[in-house]
Formats: sequence, C-alpha cells, structure tokens
Amino acid sequence: MKTREGFVSNSSTTSFICGVCYGVEAYSDSCSLDDLDACHCGDCGKTFHNSCLPKTSKTSITEQGMMDYLLKFWESDESYKTEKETFLEELEEVKDSPGDRKILIEEWYQNWHDADEDSLANCPVCSLVSIENEYLLKYLLVKSGLTREKIKEEIQDKYKTYSAMKKANSKWPKK
Repeated sequence: MKTREGFVSNSSTTSFICGVCYGVEAYSDSCSLDDLDACHCGDCGKTFHNSCLPKTSKTSITEQGMMDYLLKFWESDESYKTEKETFLEELEEVKDSPGDRKILIEEWYQNWHDADEDSLANCPVCSLVSIENEYLLKYLLVKSGLTREKIKEEIQDKYKTYSAMKKANSKWPKK
C-alpha cells in the first residue's frame, strides 16, 4: 500500500474546508455544491455547509442563487444583452461537466456581483458571524500593541513545554 503525505490531488475529486466549522468535505466532480447542501460566497471565496450559515440568512449562496443573480442583473438593463447571451452559450458548452459548470458560474458571478449589504448578510465570514483565528490573532496583536515575536519570547521564558503552558492555562478552549 502506498502512503501519501501532504496535499493529494485527483482530477475526479474536489474538496473544500467549511469556512465556519472547518469540516473537510471531499466529493466527486460529478457532484455540485447543491448536491452536498453547501454553498460558496463569491465575495470572500469561502465555501460553507448550508447548515453552518447564520439562521438569519435569507438565502444560501448556491450555484442556482448565483445564476439567478446574474440573470436578474442582466435583465435589468438591455445593454447587458451580449453578456447574458455569452454566459448562456458558455453554460451550454459545459452542461455535461458539473465541475466546469460550477467554475464557470462562480467566475461570472465574482466578476459581476456587487458586494452589497444584502449579499454580505448571507455570508458568515463577510458579515463577521464567523471570524477566522488568523484574523482574531492579527486584531489582538494590533489592539494590544504586542508582536508575535514578543509573545513568543514571553511564552518561552515562562514555560518549558507546550503541555506545561496548557496546564497552567486551564481556561483555554478545548479546540
């Protein structure tokens, strides 16, 4: 049996990490995010389980939602007729490839979508319902006036091992 380490890619599978719960999902390219009950935000680029979206979300940001947005936008002004026709032609070309269809819709959506307040309210990252640890750390460093290096030195001076540091700070969250 061959053991692989690090990132392993297979052209017939795709995966994502949920932007809220950090659960990893791997699926066949023949599946769409709709099939997985998941959605993608065209503004921040994160993908989510629909069950992780805030309860206040009006709609999920699904492929169909992105398509509906584009078509409604283009129908609002006759001058966008060419863009709409081009999009529909390209969509027809990839109709038998769900992975390519997904990529096409997301690219068009990202290029045409205006990040208005209504769409931001649907995304837990854009609406700051979920804030990644990386951004929490950056915020705390700026707010406290400390640097990563200064904090690292303080920890190394005070503790000899990670387990000693963890034991001394029993109020740390489990995850």
